[in-house]
Amino acid sequence: MRVRASVGTFAKDVLHFFFPPICTLCNDRLVESDEVICDRCRQELSPLLEPICRRCGNPAAARASDTCNLCRKMKPAFDCARAAVFYRGPAEQLVHELKYNERLELAPVMARIMYVAWQRLLAFDLPDIFIPVPLHSVRQRERGFNQAELLAAPLAALFQKPMVTNAVLRVRPTQTQTRLPLRERMENVEGAFIAVAKSDEGLRDKCVALIDDVCTTGATGNACATALKTAGAGRVILFTFARACME
Repeated sequence: MRVRASVGTFAKDVLHFFFPPICTLCNDRLVESDEVICDRCRQELSPLLEPICRRCGNPAAARASDTCNLCRKMKPAFDCARAAVFYRGPAEQLVHELKYNERLELAPVMARIMYVAWQRLLAFDLPDIFIPVPLHSVRQRERGFNQAELLAAPLAALFQKPMVTNAVLRVRPTQTQTRLPLRERMENVEGAFIAVAKSDEGLRDKCVALIDDVCTTGATGNACATALKTAGAGRVILFTFARACME
């Protein structure tokens, strides 16, 4: 057994010598303490700091307040929205690599960053269940995975809480939100989500952590939160890895 272990260790060392692990973002060689991304890129992630809107978490708010211009227009169904980091630089790269280049190994790393941020931003809010924002079935078949679910699963495990994937469904396909203004974003996702009838009892009065990769205006999360609240959820916290800054 010891001989086999030694041979395995030697083979691993040789492999790392000729094919050293590199950072997903900058392609620099990783040191032993790094994980998927290097410490320099990790340090360049920008955490959300005050002032942010207390309701929707918009970092463009001039001062911390219960509502900003964005959520006054949207009238959010979620009770609050928060994110771990600004959607820029390395954070934008991480989201892109996960979603479009199928770098699924990034999801647990991003989830741990989210976990640390939750302790800082929402220390007194302990969710009962974690629900990833669902993709439409057609989109999920095309992509092969739901990036929100890949983030929610390890995050729920860190909190030792259940993740539920069948509580809310995306019942109609929607066009990409990327280039749409707020009003069109809201119209695009209006009625796109429904809570599954059999999940109503499981949602009743629960604090739900609604998980996604990026929040821009919050329109998608708001439509999903509306379905959850209709099904009886007591509190919905929209929590994403990254947050765009919306004027």
